[in-house]
Amino acid sequence: MKKVFVLSFALLATLAAQAQIVSSSSRSVISRPVERTDVIYVKGGLSLNKIVGDGADDFEFDDFDLGKKNGLGYDVAVGFQKSISVLPDLYWGMEAGFGTRGFKYAASGTETYYGETLKYDASVVMLQHAVKLTPLQIGYKLSAVEPLVFDFHIGVYASYDLAGKISSTATAHFDGETEKDSESIKMSEYGDDFRKYDVGINPGVTVWYGNIGVDLTYQKGFIEMVKDEDFYANNLLLRLALRF
Repeated sequence: MKKVFVLSFALLATLAAQAQIVSSSSRSVISRPVERTDVIYVKGGLSLNKIVGDGADDFEFDDFDLGKKNGLGYDVAVGFQKSISVLPDLYWGMEAGFGTRGFKYAASGTETYYGETLKYDASVVMLQHAVKLTPLQIGYKLSAVEPLVFDFHIGVYASYDLAGKISSTATAHFDGETEKDSESIKMSEYGDDFRKYDVGINPGVTVWYGNIGVDLTYQKGFIEMVKDEDFYANNLLLRLALRF
């Protein structure tokens, strides 16, 4: 009888231990976040617009030398990602939206002429509103630091300007007087040498926390904004992201 009792107790203890192991394993599997592979997302935020190239020299307006700055714009997009079956962390996708490109040159300071102080502020800003399309984007998702997912991506994009203008302003305070000069030119007045279209690449990374993320993308254009002027549009995008 004692042997039967001991054997029964040992069997029950073994079953209980096995159940505990299965339960712990189940909880571990359930609690572990599963990264989604096929998603639709939207992104929106700020665009820092500038131009680069040998032709992107300092501008001059009303005899004031202007230095290159980052122009402020926007960028919004919707896109999708679809995993590649043989490598589930690797995916391809597309993206479309609206955004800006352009540049800003500005300067401010003081100068002395014949004992009088000249204070001035001057700027030249181009802001173009464009439709943008990324027909192919390749990405890789890295889940090394849970629960964060690092989504590295690069694509080729094309853009076309729908509207825009160049604005120039200068304000000067000298000898007790204030003078202000301003100009504005619409895109329809730019001339035939201005190119409304652009193509380029857009490498970036999105850091996801669940369905919310922060995206940092660099857009590098390859087509001269103005014929034979050797300067190109570049944008740095900082956007919030939401996936469904």
